[in-house]
Amino acid sequence: MVGIIRRNAEKYPSSLPRFPNQDTSGWPYYGCDQGAGAYLNMYRKGFPGGTAGRSIRTTTQASTTFDATLFNIDGTESTDGVWNGGMTVAEGAGSANANQYVGGYMDTADNVWYMLFCDTDTSPHTLYFSKVNEAGTVTAIGNAQLGNASMNSMRYNNSYQGALRRLGGDGSGNFGLYWTNTTGGNAAAGVPYRGVDITINASDGSLSYGTMMPTAFGNPSLPLSYPTIGPTGNNIVAGVHGLWWTGGHTLPSGVATYGGLANLTSGKAMNNINMGNPISNNIPWTNGYALIFERSKDTYTVGTYYGTGVYAPNSFNESELHAWVDEMAVYHGIL
Repeated sequence: MVGIIRRNAEKYPSSLPRFPNQDTSGWPYYGCDQGAGAYLNMYRKGFPGGTAGRSIRTTTQASTTFDATLFNIDGTESTDGVWNGGMTVAEGAGSANANQYVGGYMDTADNVWYMLFCDTDTSPHTLYFSKVNEAGTVTAIGNAQLGNASMNSMRYNNSYQGALRRLGGDGSGNFGLYWTNTTGGNAAAGVPYRGVDITINASDGSLSYGTMMPTAFGNPSLPLSYPTIGPTGNNIVAGVHGLWWTGGHTLPSGVATYGGLANLTSGKAMNNINMGNPISNNIPWTNGYALIFERSKDTYTVGTYYGTGVYAPNSFNESELHAWVDEMAVYHGIL
C-alpha cells in the first residue's frame, strides 16, 4: 500500500527490555518485601557485618519528616545509641541545624551507613555529611554550604536529585550526587540545564562541582528527572519515577511507569518516556508520588515516596540493573 512503511523488527523491537528480577541474595531481613507493609516507610538491609536479619527503616511520607529505626528480624527495635526511639535528623547529622534527609549509602567495607542531610535555614543551603554504625554511634564528618541557591532544597524525594553513590567503590573514594537544575556545574538554574555532579569529600564533607551533561547537550528543560540509577559502564544515567500522573493515586498497576535516560558522553537525553509496568516488563510501580532508589555496594533498594508500597521487585543487583539501563538506552536510540 502506498505510504505504508514496514518497520524493521530488529531496529524497532515490539517490547521494552525486561527489568531485572529481584535480588534476594541479602534476604531475609525485616521488611524486605517492601510491599503494602511499607506504607509511608522504606526498608533497606541493615549492617552487613552485624546482626543477621536487621533492617533500617526510614519514613517517606513528607519531605521534612524523618526518623530512622533499626529493626531486628522479629520486628523489635534496637535501643542502642541513636537508634533508641528512632534516629532524628539532628542526631543523624550530628547537628541541630540540619532539618532534611538527603540520602544514604550503606558501605559494606566500612560497615557504616553514610548519610547526607541539609540545613535549609542558610542561604544557600548547607549539607551535613555523617555516618552511623550498628551500635548507634554517629560520626559527624563535616558540613559545607552549597555553591549557589539553585541547589537548594536537596532531599531524598526531590526530582532534581540522584542517589548518593561512592565513586571508588565500597571503602574507597569520595561520594557523588547528581543535581539537574543548573546550567552546568556550580552555576545558577537555567538553560542549557546541563546539571551538576557534586563530589562530597569522604574525609571532611567539603564539596566540589563538575558538569553532569557534556557541552553537546542543550535543552530548555531538564535532561531527566530523578537521575538515581547509574552511571553505567556506558555512561548512561536513568530515572524511574512512578505512575503516569493523572491527578490521583488509584490507577491499576498495569499503567505505565515513566522515567528518563541520559547519555553523559554523547549528550543525548530524553525525559518522561514509557519505561514499562510490572505486567509487561517487570518494572516496579507505585501509587505514590515517586519511586525512591538508594544504593549500597552492589545493590539498589527501591521504596516509594508516599503511596501504599512498591509493586513488583524492589531490590536489584547493580550490574543487572545497569545492563537494563543500557538496553533501554539502545531501545530508545541514545546508545
